[in-house]
Amino acid sequence: MGCKYTLKSKKTSYLYIKFIDLMSILLRQVKIADPASPFHNKVKDILIKDQQIVSITDHFDGKTDFVFEKAGTTVSPGWVDIFTVGTDPGYEFKDDLKSLADAASFGGFTH
Repeated sequence: MGCKYTLKSKKTSYLYIKFIDLMSILLRQVKIADPASPFHNKVKDILIKDQQIVSITDHFDGKTDFVFEKAGTTVSPGWVDIFTVGTDPGYEFKDDLKSLADAASFGGFTH
């Protein structure tokens, strides 16, 4: 089993996890940044199974395949890059909508 993740850090850490073969991942004591959530600005444990969030609790003690723990980590919903420029229609040999969406997804943006 393995997990590829990228961590970018300034004042707060931003984590993007690309799932490979993991069945369960625990994000331990992360700050949740989502104004639409009742957990906004709270520090919680987030349990992910089969690429779905299944539990947000104060502390999780169960078994998981991977535990990510780094002080100051913030999680948020997917991001959207409104300034993306593509070459479709007309220059599909350079890129198309699917290749742009795949590149954005790999970088942590939703599509």
